[in-house]
Amino acid sequence: MINRKWIQLLLGLFAIILGISLIWNTPWAKSVFQPTPTYVSVVPLDAPTSTYTPTPTSTDTTTPTLTNTHTPTVTPTPTVTVTPTPTPIPDAMVNTEALNLRSGPGVVYDILGVLKRGDCLKVIGRNLAGDWLKVICPDEREGWILCSLLQVNVDVADVPVVQAPPTPTPLYTPTPTVTATPELYPAPTLLEPRDREGDFTGQVVLKWQWEERSLEQDEYFSLRVYNEGGECHHTQVKEPAYVGGLSYCPTGEYYWQVAVARKLCEECPTEQKWQTISQPSEEEWSFRYQAVEPDQPWEPPEPPQKPPKKPPKP
Repeated sequence: MINRKWIQLLLGLFAIILGISLIWNTPWAKSVFQPTPTYVSVVPLDAPTSTYTPTPTSTDTTTPTLTNTHTPTVTPTPTVTVTPTPTPIPDAMVNTEALNLRSGPGVVYDILGVLKRGDCLKVIGRNLAGDWLKVICPDEREGWILCSLLQVNVDVADVPVVQAPPTPTPLYTPTPTVTATPELYPAPTLLEPRDREGDFTGQVVLKWQWEERSLEQDEYFSLRVYNEGGECHHTQVKEPAYVGGLSYCPTGEYYWQVAVARKLCEECPTEQKWQTISQPSEEEWSFRYQAVEPDQPWEPPEPPQKPPKKPPKP
């Protein structure tokens, strides 16, 4: 009797073989387990070698037909002509470097401001005489301007007369104290040359004296040389004598006068620099003066030669 175990084993083996057979015949099994055969072309050694001949590429030589494209016509933009606006002419214009704007027609009125050359003004009135104009400034201030210092572009006679404001009350001005003029000292006395005794060429030598007192540091002797035509030389010296030329005096006869003066300030004008503190000399002495020509400069005379010394006794 066949063992039941072997029968079960054979039946299982048969079932496995049957399943594999069924799977082997499916398309999936063929693509996986049955490889595609590779065919190799065998060429005989003595067979002629074929040369590759490229196939010519066809080139299209047809000339394209040009299509006429319509170009639009450009319409020019009309040019706009700008007509310049004429610059309005001002009623008046400042015609000086600086001009006061006042509160009324006159220098007694207060100054409101200062205008400069070229400022344009609008004229709105005038005084009865027509020499002052009431104007409006560029900054809208109103005031009065002296007409003669303006360039007026309107007819002043057509400008309406405007009532002037009241004259301002003047401030109190104290009466200046009058300083009494100090009494003058006596005049210096002329010494030499005496009247008509001097005869000089190119240089004069004038001497005098003043016995009142010694000069202070800011005091000088003031010498004036003059003739009928007026003064031609004026100088200040510390010593009671003058030795020098008369630069602006031509040849002629001259008078000379001496007084004592005090210097008041260094930078003041000449007429305010000196104060005369003495009477001028009373003598009216004259001398002759020969001016030196420009091409003949004056040279001092040679000093007299001293006599030679006697030889010492042996």
